[in-house]
Amino acid sequence: MRPTAASIAIVLLLATGSCDNSPPPVVQTGLDPATTQPLLERLDRLVGALEALSSMPGPVTAPTTAPSERVAVAGETNDLVARIENLERGLTALQARRPAAGSWSGRRGAVPPPMAAPAVAQFSAQLRSEDAAVQREARRSLFLLTEQEVLDRFGMPSDVGETQTGSIYWGYETAESNFSVTFVNGLATVIQG
Repeated sequence: MRPTAASIAIVLLLATGSCDNSPPPVVQTGLDPATTQPLLERLDRLVGALEALSSMPGPVTAPTTAPSERVAVAGETNDLVARIENLERGLTALQARRPAAGSWSGRRGAVPPPMAAPAVAQFSAQLRSEDAAVQREARRSLFLLTEQEVLDRFGMPSDVGETQTGSIYWGYETAESNFSVTFVNGLATVIQG
């Protein structure tokens, strides 16, 4: 039996009649607002604390959410939570390295303290030690400190200059001891004794 034009038309009419013109269901991807809002608030607090840390003298406290207030998150947010927690740990480490409010660096415009000759002598002796581990530990204790932190520790240097590459060096010299610190982008990178 051969299909007639009428039977083909009926089949097509039934096929198109059963189709509905509504768009396909939208599958929501991404994070739900109940999960993301607390995470975004934590990020905002971290950004605010970092901005305060860079612009204000003295210690800055980070307004972080207590662990008991943290929202349980879905598997897809675990990476975001891990990054936020890493930022919080980094901010805590920065705060720990920041000098106390009563130190010289906390008072802008103040005259730096005089050279701390006993600290300079002790550090210089460590750099000249026959024990390589003592030398490494001494260098490590200054490595990546800021200029302010070095001033707080040793006081005013006896010599300040600029290298050919544009780095800044500070020399500390007493009758018995001396060493120098070279700063790149404000951080101690080369310590020589």
